[in-house]
Amino acid sequence: MKLRVKILPYFFILFALVSCASFRNDTVLFSAGEAANQYIAELEKLIVPLDAGFSQADLRQIRIRIGEIEAMEITDTVFDARLQAWSGRLYIFEGKNSEASRRLKHAEELLPSDVQVTILKARLEPSAEKRLSLISSALSLENTSGELEIERARACVALKRYSEAVAAFDTAFVLLPSFYAETYRPERNTAWDLREIDSGVRDRTAILAVASSLRWLDAIELADAETNLFQFITGGKKWTPAQLFSRLAEQNIIPPEFRAADTVKRAGSAWFFWHLVAITNSNPSLLTRYSDRFGARPNAVSPVPDVPIGSAYFDSVLGCVEWEIMTLPDGKNFNPDETVKGSAFLQMLKKVN
Repeated sequence: MKLRVKILPYFFILFALVSCASFRNDTVLFSAGEAANQYIAELEKLIVPLDAGFSQADLRQIRIRIGEIEAMEITDTVFDARLQAWSGRLYIFEGKNSEASRRLKHAEELLPSDVQVTILKARLEPSAEKRLSLISSALSLENTSGELEIERARACVALKRYSEAVAAFDTAFVLLPSFYAETYRPERNTAWDLREIDSGVRDRTAILAVASSLRWLDAIELADAETNLFQFITGGKKWTPAQLFSRLAEQNIIPPEFRAADTVKRAGSAWFFWHLVAITNSNPSLLTRYSDRFGARPNAVSPVPDVPIGSAYFDSVLGCVEWEIMTLPDGKNFNPDETVKGSAFLQMLKKVN
């Protein structure tokens, strides 16, 4: 009889819990724990990489997952605030800023000083100056937050404060999971390439230096602004990019098949840089150095598989690679038809100048 008395209370407690859970929803959790933290970490890993690019299918799949997590009705203030913040960030990618603002309002009512809530607020702020101020204030309280450092870096990039951006990215990468570095390293590397540009004076140069591709006219404008390579033509006087293009083309420094509006490719860049090297070193034999060397060998094979010995670009490519002006991206091939980004062109310029 005593045994029965001891068992009954536990039986009724268990029955009450099971009944309550069944009455509401099979997936209801009554308090947040490790599982709830894992859901937030899952959303973080899904949403952060969207800053590097996404498809509409990506957005739909993540929205479905957020809906599934919301349906669990986890009752915890911190969890709810962060769920609202990540959902709001996804709404920004979806082009629904008004819905993102509603999520922000809800999150701020729950936990206004949370890092993810602050980041959502910053992302909804159109002014880069105000974003930076908001993030800097938050960092004064959370000075080891890698997430806030990422936002500071991105605001600095928008303001063309590239050296500060590099420092913030590098600080963040040490503190955060590897998918942050995978997402933001290209932006960090571009900031590194641009760190010496005076944002207050050369806005046009900065625009060209972050371009995903360049016309020949753009490339010449960038080279003229950032180097003294054309002084042998201009004598220190101001020439327009169009005038420079015409003279460079006359002197065969621009590959003959290209026009000013054509896109700069890697092979054309090699030709351009190697011909400038030959002129600045007063050594025209550089232009045939490698074809003379390999052409004298029986059954010679190019050391760069995708640039054969008979190619018009052979000497330029091998010269730029040997002089470390350009690289073999995979350690073997040159990728001659690949488009050149502005930041990459700027780095090559610095090696030639």
